Amino acid sequence: MNAQMKNETEKSTLLAALVVDLVRVIRNEKDFQKAAKIVIENNITMTEIVSRTLRLSVFDIAKLSDTVIELKK
Repeated sequence: MNAQMKNETEKSTLLAALVVDLVRVIRNEKDFQKAAKIVIENNITMTEIVSRTLRLSVFDIAKLSDTVIELKK
């Protein structure tokens, strides 16, 4: 495996772990502020989140998006 493929694999693994953490924070803690901070700090897009989980409802994604927008202002 070359260095670029290894880097991409590590990046994908980290992103998957962050998405799992986001789902936990939203579903268990109901803390959209904390989840939004994770998104902003790690520069995660909504597309990346949606493509990696089916555990969040459309409402959860919308509320997370709104919270991210508010925090970025």
